[in-house]
Amino acid sequence: MSLSFELGVLYGVVRAGYAAGVTPGIETVTERKPLAFRKFAELAAGAWK
Repeated sequence: MSLSFELGVLYGVVRAGYAAGVTPGIETVTERKPLAFRKFAELAAGAWK
């Protein structure tokens, strides 16, 4: 399979809403609330510079 085909399938899955579900996985494993993306980005900003 080509990369473009695989990306098309991934796009279709996301567009159809199959990736929209939120699960308690992070909270279950780490026993704390997950970070908001903005907070994660602030904390990880140094890794991207």
